[in-house]
Amino acid sequence: MTHSGPWNAAQVASSAYRVAALDQEFLLDDSTRGLRFQLERHKAAEARAADSAEAWSASKAAGIAAAGGRVSPAEDAAGNLPLG
Repeated sequence: MTHSGPWNAAQVASSAYRVAALDQEFLLDDSTRGLRFQLERHKAAEARAADSAEAWSASKAAGIAAAGGRVSPAEDAAGNLPLG
């Protein structure tokens, strides 16, 4: 059920009804300065974490590729099996 009508038009037009992330006046107000700094620090931390995860993933892939170079051909491996 929607409550639209002239009785609440002024209320809905109020800045309190704007989405905070889209409200430039709210975001740039002095009262939200600390939040902006927190967001900047969080953004940098997220970027570092993503870079770190990407580097770890690349190093694991390189380790797997290096280990793959030591696999013997099937004929040689069969000759090296200890048979009871």
